[in-house]
Amino acid sequence: KEDLARLASYPNVVGCKLAALEEWDPVGGDPIPYLEHAIQTFGTERCMYGSNWFVSIALGRDYGHTAKCVAEALFRIGADEEAISNIFEKTARRIYGLSSS
Repeated sequence: KEDLARLASYPNVVGCKLAALEEWDPVGGDPIPYLEHAIQTFGTERCMYGSNWFVSIALGRDYGHTAKCVAEALFRIGADEEAISNIFEKTARRIYGLSSS
């Protein structure tokens, strides 16, 4: 936790991609506490969802697994509509320079 907080303290670290859950196995098998910590540490303005398609399919996981886990983490921390929009859209648009139209 301390290492992630130290990384988040640098303003030039602009994004934390919440993705590839099917590629790692957290202690206890539940990734949601790790997602909660990342979101709370970086803030929703610096975190974004990553689908990691097609890796999820190749590894035999449900394509929506990561999205469901990220949504559950957001629910658990009491995220509002703006925070959810940041994670699933706005942060990626800003970081990757994508327009909204």
